[in-house]
Amino acid sequence: MDDANVDDKGTGHVEAWFAREARNTNVFNVVPAYSPWEVVEFSIPLARNRTNAITAIGALVRVRITEPQKSGCNFLVAFGQQHQSPGGNQPYAYSAATCRKNEFALNANLGAAKPSRASSFGTWGLAIERDHGDLVGHVEAFGQEHAKPTFQVGARKELGKGFQVDGSVGRTYGDTIFSLGVKFSF
Repeated sequence: MDDANVDDKGTGHVEAWFAREARNTNVFNVVPAYSPWEVVEFSIPLARNRTNAITAIGALVRVRITEPQKSGCNFLVAFGQQHQSPGGNQPYAYSAATCRKNEFALNANLGAAKPSRASSFGTWGLAIERDHGDLVGHVEAFGQEHAKPTFQVGARKELGKGFQVDGSVGRTYGDTIFSLGVKFSF
């Protein structure tokens, strides 16, 4: 679930995580990102579905529309293209809103994607975060049109300057799912 923020100008990060998805599907993900300008972030999402032998690589541009708020909302739009082998190309776009009040944040996403040789579909997501200093907990739900939603809870923790760990556990299609990841900021 994305928030409506980008990295500061001249900084970036690399996120990497393992996800056990529905039907015991194992997916490894790596996403390097960099912000050359104050409101723009470029990233290259990479994923390898080891269970079904599917590889995906993409390009994503995220543009922050309004400044982050300590109390209030800010907005972002994103445009991307993914190539999946096998599977072909899939353009996608989404908007994100982040609203903050005290130690709480609400993140909302709404988007659409168009797979090769298939109909386009809508995507959505909603997450509530609670900040406990270096530890942030969250509850979220997300999904896509004509599919069952995913519900999960999780947390992320800063372990040092520029290093974060995170994890989540949830349910979808009657299966328990989880993810474990790290983020390095530079």
